[in-house]
Amino acid sequence: YLLKHKNTKGIIKATKTGISSYPYVELALNLGLIIKNSFSYQLGKNGKVYKILTNELNIQDDNPFNLSFFDTIFFLELLLKEDYWFLYNILEQSYSTKFNRYVDLKKNFKQVLLQSVVGIKYSNTWDDINNSKFRAIEERINQWSENDSYMEHILMPRLNWLYDMDFLDLKKDLSFSLTNTGYLLISTMHNWNNMARHNLISAEVYVNSFFLKIINDIYDLHKKIFNFAIDYEILEMYINKSFDLFKTLAPNRTTFSLAANYAKIMLFFKHSIVADENDICYYFESKYNTKYIFKYQEQYKDGFIQKITNNG
Repeated sequence: YLLKHKNTKGIIKATKTGISSYPYVELALNLGLIIKNSFSYQLGKNGKVYKILTNELNIQDDNPFNLSFFDTIFFLELLLKEDYWFLYNILEQSYSTKFNRYVDLKKNFKQVLLQSVVGIKYSNTWDDINNSKFRAIEERINQWSENDSYMEHILMPRLNWLYDMDFLDLKKDLSFSLTNTGYLLISTMHNWNNMARHNLISAEVYVNSFFLKIINDIYDLHKKIFNFAIDYEILEMYINKSFDLFKTLAPNRTTFSLAANYAKIMLFFKHSIVADENDICYYFESKYNTKYIFKYQEQYKDGFIQKITNNG
């Protein structure tokens, strides 16, 4: 199947150590697709949502390496949350066309990325927590080795992800350029960045606020933006389904991140409604919510939704 795909990179070879598969397992862990227990792996939160959505949207392809439109937006969102500064700067360098050869990107990427991170840090006034986040990113970049093999480990997977999702055209000589969709992606991200500069300290907050709106724009889908007064009953239908799909040990509860991710994708594909995760948060705070209690738990970086019962 891989050899029939446009991108034949990444064959996993059987070795005694299993080192060939390690980057894929590590990526799946970082993206929340799987979690590791003492002696095994199992589906993580994002893996559970992906499995259910694939079934409900009836996503099928003879070749598992072909990404559907759903696959592309699902994985792009996860990658931007986990890897925003790396992917954004690769796209931006491709946009500028200065470094459209891998050899040039490899030589300049560390400095370009460092300038970007430091520039954001010093162009704004942040609280101590956010400053510490950016200091950690800066320190991480400064510790990178300058040797070619290390930078290849940083860059080649990301170039291939962008190629797989059709945002970059990557040629055999490792020259690359933005596809039309890639050009629209970075252009639209520039526009949203200008509107939400304060959110860039946290890529997750930024993505939770604007991701599906960006997708709606770059693919010219003309889906309508979620309207509390008109669309809240459709949202509630999928929130209610989440109580069965994503049961918790506590009765009458469902995990917020699972319910929100499930609901927003179903609204997007089944009803042509654009509701990002933060829009769903705002719904719980609005007058239209009369059925649920939503509580965020800082220690878990997640929350839960509980149905309001007649007896309180």
